[in-house]
Formats: sequence, C-alpha cells, structure tokens
Amino acid sequence: MKKDEQAVQDLQLCMTDFEAEPFDESNPTLRSLQSGLVASPELVQDFNMALQDGQTQVETILQERVFTKIKTLTATIHRNKRRNLASEKIGVSSGASMTVAHMERSGLAALLDLADGS
Repeated sequence: MKKDEQAVQDLQLCMTDFEAEPFDESNPTLRSLQSGLVASPELVQDFNMALQDGQTQVETILQERVFTKIKTLTATIHRNKRRNLASEKIGVSSGASMTVAHMERSGLAALLDLADGS
C-alpha cells in the first residue's frame, strides 16, 4: 500500500510542478493527463459543445425513430467525429506535424530503447 500512496504523492507533486492540476476550478485548463500538453482552443470549444450537440442528436433520433418513425429504430447511427486529445496535431522540431498519440508512442518507444540498452 505504501508504494501506491507514494505513486499518488509523486503524481500530485508532478501536477503541482507543471501547474497542471486537472481539478483546480480556479484555473480550468484542459490538458492531457498522460503528456501534460494543453488542449488547443479548437478542442476546448469542441468539448464545450459536446453536451449540446449530444442533446440535439438525441432529440433528432427520438423524433425520427420513435415518434414519427421516419427511420427504423435499428437503423445505423453514424459515429460522431469529435476532436480528442489523442488526435490533436502538434508541431515538431523538423517542421512536420504529428498527433499527440504518435508523439507519446514515440517517446515511450525511445524510453524503452534506452532501458533495454542499459
């Protein structure tokens, strides 16, 4: 249990050092808990609109499939194309861009290579 408690304390210290407290209501900054990268303004806007968009879609589905029966209840519901932290594009030193998920995978792979080499 002490190992888990130490891990929690280390995580809290890291979030404080990087000013990345995800539950601080006085400074609400949306960021990746894995990498600490701050979300883009477009992602924040998309996140803020998600509830409203979802409610609109529920009303549409109910209207089309339950009340007016324009479509069958079992008709395909297409997946939303919402932004997320993993698909965010970031610039890298070579001038190219990559997704946050690709950057995190590359960083972890490099770390594992270092660990294997020692």
